[in-house]
Amino acid sequence: MGIILQTRKGRKIENEVYPELPRLHYKNNDIQLKNRYLNVKLRSRGTNRYNCHGLTFANRRTFIADASELKKIFEDDEYKKICKGEARVGDIIVYLYNEDIEHTGIIIEIENFLSSNPMPIILSKWGAAGEFIHKYNECPYFDHCDRIKIEFWTERKTDD
Repeated sequence: MGIILQTRKGRKIENEVYPELPRLHYKNNDIQLKNRYLNVKLRSRGTNRYNCHGLTFANRRTFIADASELKKIFEDDEYKKICKGEARVGDIIVYLYNEDIEHTGIIIEIENFLSSNPMPIILSKWGAAGEFIHKYNECPYFDHCDRIKIEFWTERKTDD
């Protein structure tokens, strides 16, 4: 059973709210990931109540599993793809595997903003583990970078 969730144009977004698992399950996941990715910061402990897409698009309230639901959000909420150099705080990062959306996160900072190679810092939720603050290329979803495509998206109104 999910919550009422809609795009800006009023289309329903299918979602689920799952019951919590035992705390030890999350704690072990969080510790393993923190030990594997040494430069990340754990923002909050693991939960089963929402996934990365629920964090990115539904304020931590639900689990959005189906990529076709995300496509509705991108269309109806008027997101547009941008290059990394155009990304700003509040924009979205999307990790694609075989052209399917695998993971999403929110840009919360941009290191070296004025350089030719800015480094987006991301807030994202990693599976059943917690929320992590990390460089865009330092997370489990970037491990197979030869097969992962990264896109940046914004719903900001910009001068085109």
